[in-house]
Amino acid sequence: MQILFHLSVLLVAIGIFLKFVYSSKEFQNRFKSRQASCSYKRQPALFSPAERSFLGVLEQVLGSEYRVFGKVRIVDLITPGNGAGRQTALNRIVGKHVDFVVCNATDLSIIGVIELDDESHNQDSRQKRDAFVDSAFASAEIPITRFPVRAAYSLSASEESLRRSFKLVVNKEVRKSPPLKLVVPAQSDSSL
Repeated sequence: MQILFHLSVLLVAIGIFLKFVYSSKEFQNRFKSRQASCSYKRQPALFSPAERSFLGVLEQVLGSEYRVFGKVRIVDLITPGNGAGRQTALNRIVGKHVDFVVCNATDLSIIGVIELDDESHNQDSRQKRDAFVDSAFASAEIPITRFPVRAAYSLSASEESLRRSFKLVVNKEVRKSPPLKLVVPAQSDSSL
């Protein structure tokens, strides 16, 4: 009985000591300086050149009936069911994203997921990740399709693949709109 009393007094004393240490100005300043010492660097663009090129293909093929979003977190698209293993299942998807998500333009309901596969997808670890992602989306009943990275894409072959994978109906009138053009800002003349 006395041991329990001494143990509880010791735990209370440790708790008070830790509270004092963590609330001290010196600790707070050290903690803040460690946080502030990390700087960040701007990425040159949201998409790699291959992803941007493929996004242009998707926009031409899908027209205004569908919206395409890029670099979407998997946890924003699917969630584990309730029950045992829920947290483990959530942990497996929380740090992952997919390249593109096709949504219905009117209500943004998810139509399907697209992964753009470059040479890195030939690695064993990447193939395991891809197999897991494919099975996770299959269990959530969201179709996923994969396109290999290419120098150029056939619009008709891409459209056919998307129709088949996602059971899409693309309005030909909408699809004929001109593709988006990249606007490069004019350089200012520094001699003026």
